[in-house]
Amino acid sequence: MKKIIIFILFLYSCISLADCRGCCSGHGGVICQDNITMCRDGSSLSKRCENKGCNKCPVSTEAQYSRKLFKHWIDEDKDCQNTRHEVLIAKSLIPPTFKTVKKCVVQFGKWFDPYSGKTFTDAKELDIDHIIPLKYAFQNGAKKWTTEKREAFANDTENLIPVWNKLNRAKGYQGPDQWLPPNSEYHCDYFKKWKYIENKYQIISPTRNMASIDKKLESCK
Repeated sequence: MKKIIIFILFLYSCISLADCRGCCSGHGGVICQDNITMCRDGSSLSKRCENKGCNKCPVSTEAQYSRKLFKHWIDEDKDCQNTRHEVLIAKSLIPPTFKTVKKCVVQFGKWFDPYSGKTFTDAKELDIDHIIPLKYAFQNGAKKWTTEKREAFANDTENLIPVWNKLNRAKGYQGPDQWLPPNSEYHCDYFKKWKYIENKYQIISPTRNMASIDKKLESCK
């Protein structure tokens, strides 16, 4: 029985190594640092490598990301409107309408999405994007935060913006070096907001991301 277990662990290790081949080319190869699989120069793994299941770190529940670690959306003032709907109300260019007379759930309004440059009237077409995504924050310091700090980050309106749900899902948890809003006119504001939230929560982005942000900010002056 012991020999079978050892063989399975060996086989899993071989599969993991194979899955990592070709990842982090030009970035020093794949390593495990602070229980996070990343490139040697501090760059995040590409989505392709994530999908391949590349993993250089021992499997640990503590090190694994889950959206449940960032409690949202909360109703902090107990008025039945959670953070999502508070943001929709605040950002609507006209008084929004609600699904019921209790006014808990926003249904229609008028929102300008700076990512696409389009205007939307149906709240169902919008996601509330975390400018710095939850998983990105987790990989760059938030896994060591307290539960309270992660909750505050996940519901911080300075890090939230209503955007077309298709673009929010295309962005995923990518940093500015991998994904930018299609609307190039918003790039400078996007970089400024990203940098502001980084500083506010002391998020340490990989070297490649930081260099990309700083370079773009220089061109915005």
